[in-house]
Amino acid sequence: MLVAAPRGVVESVSVPGLKDDPKRAAAELCRNFPDAQSRAHGKGLAFSTTVVLSDGLSGVGEELVRQILAHTKALHQIVGGAAGDEGRFKATLVGDPERASSNAAAAMHVFGAAPWGVGIGHGLEATTGKMAVTKAKGNVVYELDGRPAFEVYKEHAKKRGVNLAAASAGEYLIANELGVMLGDRVARARAPLSVGTDGSLTCAADVRQGSQVAILDGVPSNMVEAARAAAEEAKANLQGAKPAGVLLFDCVCRGIILKDKFQQEIDAVRSVMGDVPVAGFLTYGEIANYGGSVEAWHNTTAVCVAIPQ
Repeated sequence: MLVAAPRGVVESVSVPGLKDDPKRAAAELCRNFPDAQSRAHGKGLAFSTTVVLSDGLSGVGEELVRQILAHTKALHQIVGGAAGDEGRFKATLVGDPERASSNAAAAMHVFGAAPWGVGIGHGLEATTGKMAVTKAKGNVVYELDGRPAFEVYKEHAKKRGVNLAAASAGEYLIANELGVMLGDRVARARAPLSVGTDGSLTCAADVRQGSQVAILDGVPSNMVEAARAAAEEAKANLQGAKPAGVLLFDCVCRGIILKDKFQQEIDAVRSVMGDVPVAGFLTYGEIANYGGSVEAWHNTTAVCVAIPQ
């Protein structure tokens, strides 16, 4: 998708070594932000959004976005996604006009006269009772209710007639993600990416020890409606402007769950936005922080971004 914005101010940069030091990477990605903001203010451009792409297997995407928030400004929007590799979970690449590599991140800071509209939705439901994360560190979950985390998943799969083995569990894990619960509500989803020899699960983002979690599943019709709701929210957040195009960052596990019905998600977005270009990819983590929201890193979520005319 090519976006032309002659009056806008745009800065883009990429950095290597993401996993080694996400704080440094964020600082490097935002090094030109103050200058771009100053130039934008000089042109009377009051609205800003940063589009972030990161290595989907780095495990530090959430921390990267947290650090970028600290380097930008109040009410600044951040959207984007973690790169994928078609569900193989071997290596993901992030690029700019100069290079492409793993363990990297890229950001584009956009300033304009109208806001980019953002909306999110997931349509997921808990399929188990709540469990306590009794042992976890960073993005690795070791125990749920005092049991190895993978043992809990094996039991969940067996009830569905699936014999789960660590070496081949990837598709089942990301189709049945771990949901961090807030009361009876799914506050955020976390995708398990791999199984450790100790029965631990390495997830796409941090899961705090002591959290209450449940295993999630998605009903296709609910997930399609969630994408439609995300588009409606994004359109409303254009504040009266008309959409020129749409960026859709959609979790790879939604593609796995929906299979040949995935086109229905795209159609649902088009039904709201009209006949405009839609571009995006299946991610290993979705980024959306807008409107003063607390959360910024998501899994199994559709992030819809409407670009104003």
